[in-house]
Amino acid sequence: MKKILLIIFLAGSWQSAFSAPIAAVAYISHNSQRAQAVSLLIEQHALAILKSAAFDTINPGMISRELEKNSCLEETCILRFAENANLDLVMTGKVEDRGSYMKIKLNFFGISSPWNSRLISSRTVTIPLSEPLTPREFSLICEETAAFFISDTLNLYKAKAIIFEKKGSFFTDSPLSGKFTILPSEAKDEEGYPAEAELEKGVIKSHTGIIKPGDYILVQYTAEAERIALYYSERKREIVFQESSFYDTLFIMLTTPVASFTMPVAAPVFGYYTYGDWTGLGLWSINAAPYLYMEVRGFLNSPENLKEKKRDISRDDAAMNVFAWYMALAGGMSLFMDAYSHQYLQKSSLFIGRQNFLGNDLTAGYLALVSNGGGHFYKGHRGWGYFYFHLNNALLYMTLREYSRPETYNEISGNYIKGDRNTEKAILYGTALAVCKVIEITHTVLSGTEISCGGVTEEYSIPEPFFSIDDRGDPVYGLCFRYQF
Repeated sequence: MKKILLIIFLAGSWQSAFSAPIAAVAYISHNSQRAQAVSLLIEQHALAILKSAAFDTINPGMISRELEKNSCLEETCILRFAENANLDLVMTGKVEDRGSYMKIKLNFFGISSPWNSRLISSRTVTIPLSEPLTPREFSLICEETAAFFISDTLNLYKAKAIIFEKKGSFFTDSPLSGKFTILPSEAKDEEGYPAEAELEKGVIKSHTGIIKPGDYILVQYTAEAERIALYYSERKREIVFQESSFYDTLFIMLTTPVASFTMPVAAPVFGYYTYGDWTGLGLWSINAAPYLYMEVRGFLNSPENLKEKKRDISRDDAAMNVFAWYMALAGGMSLFMDAYSHQYLQKSSLFIGRQNFLGNDLTAGYLALVSNGGGHFYKGHRGWGYFYFHLNNALLYMTLREYSRPETYNEISGNYIKGDRNTEKAILYGTALAVCKVIEITHTVLSGTEISCGGVTEEYSIPEPFFSIDDRGDPVYGLCFRYQF
């Protein structure tokens, strides 16, 4: 233990007064050789990402080897070790190989003040292993898992930058630039606290109020967090999707009638069942049933068939026939896309191959326009897809119903007498439909494609201790937290 502490001390002793926080991966446990390989990949990628975010890091595996050698694997022992080693941010975790999936739990602890060895964030991710994965894909999955967890943690993390005095000037031990509030190191009753200061690369150029050595500012890492999230999101799209083209959208447009017409058979049999998407099949059975009934009834009780039988044609009969034609030629496209895009998006989430026809916002907008919920199904947002599928289909049918004219058969003349349209209600429902379609299309285009690795099954975070200054200049402390599962 003394040896590793000495190494850490030597690694940090060369730093100038402008020192970056030190981050390390302390220990990620595992229960199989495959899980061990994943834990090593996560550690390597995590340290590289933290280094790119202006943290100093400890060489991969160095701390874990010493912790294992000294049987210091419990959380309290690891945190005590991190405190003694003067670390600022520490990641720990556990990788469990469950055969058909991998369960990865990662934790971030803030060691130095103001966190004082508290848990900042924790996340449990489940990675499905139903598809065969190559070492390249495993590495990319581990890198993404680490990157987005680090990004979310850095959105919460704040580090203390202490102010010191040298030759009559004030500096911070971090090369910051911008405007900052100077927080006092202890309660101050005198006037002049808190102070506001203008910093340029760690040098306080101007300030209002009183500043004394030992006062501090809180350094935020939100810019680095956003940069990491944006970089890995864009890079993944480039890896898993072919370059978007108008011809991809044109192909979808030309195949829409065929795909929509065959949806009642193609979606459950060749989509959900073939790919083993039992959740999708169950949702399809429940949600599609009423519309399939309306489609069949609309064709069987078409105005032409009813006229042959000399029966009255109600508003529902007329509207349902038009709605049936819509579902057959375009409306069924949304559920067709759900059946097929779900499987290919799952492959994309695991970096398996490059997918054609996916990741195109123009295609998503077109599908949202012609098939209710189709754009969200295309992007992998099944919940929103079904929401718009039901909402806009209902508004469409009500608009058609109020616009349709009932026809009554006159047995004496042998002719049909047409009734009036409910024009005001038709306009009302049509306006609501138009508004909802605009919202749906906009929402679809602005939504990202769901290609994240696995699923977050549990998440917990303490965003930060809350610091403020009251009217008398005394510090005010608080705490916020979040738990999701």
